[in-house]
Amino acid sequence: MNYFSSQIKAHTDPNFVDKTAVYLPSEHRFSTLSRSLSGYQGVDILSLTQNNDLIEGAYRQQLNQAYEQLLIDKPLPHACVLVAITDEPSPRLLLTRRASNLSSHAGEVSLVGGKRDETDRSSYEVAIREAFEEVGLVNDASTLLGFLPMQISKKGLLVRPVVASITPATADSLIASEDEIQRLFWADLTYLKTTPPMDYRFERPELGHTHLHTPAWLIDDRQIGKPEVVWGLTGRIIANLLHIGYGVRYQWYYHLQAHR
Repeated sequence: MNYFSSQIKAHTDPNFVDKTAVYLPSEHRFSTLSRSLSGYQGVDILSLTQNNDLIEGAYRQQLNQAYEQLLIDKPLPHACVLVAITDEPSPRLLLTRRASNLSSHAGEVSLVGGKRDETDRSSYEVAIREAFEEVGLVNDASTLLGFLPMQISKKGLLVRPVVASITPATADSLIASEDEIQRLFWADLTYLKTTPPMDYRFERPELGHTHLHTPAWLIDDRQIGKPEVVWGLTGRIIANLLHIGYGVRYQWYYHLQAHR
């Protein structure tokens, strides 16, 4: 709980713009999606403890109390990620696998993005700057579509997803930065909308004689000969995009099940 409080105090800035109004012409491919994002009326920070067996007891109570205070204080995000969707008849969503040598989230599947810098003036600017550093997306090559509610990462950071579209030509020009990204790949948006994530079982020795069950999409990638597993924070953000943007709801959970 003290961790949350210290992070919130460190990330207040009267000159920083978190969310802005977005107006797209009706003929734009994603005008309906953009209106759905703008019309969202729910909480702006999503709970980390709901349907989460990994958090229990007194710690769950502390986090829930901290969460209720977050809803009152309405703090700014600590980090922003870019949900980049290609503007084409069969849209694709950009995903990456982070480099294995990073100090944080090494080797994990993620959206492009990262922490705010003192020079950043908006959430969109954070997401675009990080996208340029990670995959070479230039700052004028995307169209802002809207924003999703903030998620709380497993380290307690408030993460703002920024949704934007890019042209197919721009998508094809992206190159992973070897310092930060092992590889980039794409998920078919129609597939995500029509195929519920599977109940995926992880072996977690640190949890004792239990398995971790959670939703995950297996994105078939022939380039590496095996599917990429999309779950965790990235999966939650995608599921939230599908719910708010398209009315497709998938329940998200982290359940522990004893070995049989």
